[in-house]
Amino acid sequence: ACYLARNRGCRVLGVDVSVVGHAQAETRARENGLGHLAEFRLGDIHALEFPATTFDVIIGLDSWCHIPRRDALLQRCAQLLQPGGRIAFYDHVERQPLPEELRRRFCTWWRFAGLETPQSYVDALEAAGFEVLFREDTSAYAVRFYTRVLEGYRTERARFEAARGSEWYQEG
Repeated sequence: ACYLARNRGCRVLGVDVSVVGHAQAETRARENGLGHLAEFRLGDIHALEFPATTFDVIIGLDSWCHIPRRDALLQRCAQLLQPGGRIAFYDHVERQPLPEELRRRFCTWWRFAGLETPQSYVDALEAAGFEVLFREDTSAYAVRFYTRVLEGYRTERARFEAARGSEWYQEG
C-alpha cells in the first residue's frame, strides 16, 4: 500500500486481520509521510463495510490463502469494484494434490484457510463475473524464494534458538 501510494500517488486502503500487521502498516505510512494517501483498516474483509463500486483496483498479495471463503471474497470484490475495475493477486496455490494429512498440516503451519488450485481460482473468478486477462505461473520463483528462506533459517539456527528457543525453531 505504501509503495503504491509513494510511487504512483494513488489513494490506497489496506485491510489486515492481524493487529500486528495493521499496526506495522500504519507506522510505515506515518513514518513515510503517506498518511494522506494510505489508510488501513483492521478487521475481517468479509465483515468490513464498504459502499458498492468503491474501488478502481483490488490487489491481493500473498494473502488470500489466509482468508476463508475465497469464492465469497471474489464475489464481494466484484461488487466493490467500479465498472471496468480490475482485480489482481498473487497467492499460494496447490499445484499438485497433496496427501490429506500433509495438506492439513501445511495449512495449519502456515495458517492458511485452505489452498486453491490454479483452476479453482479461475473458476471462482469467472463465477464472480470476472474475465481472466492474464495468468502467470510463478512456481519457479516461489521455489527459489522459499529455498533461500529455508537456507537462511538453517544458517541462522543458533541465533534463532537463542532468541526463541529450540521448540520454536523446530516448529518453524
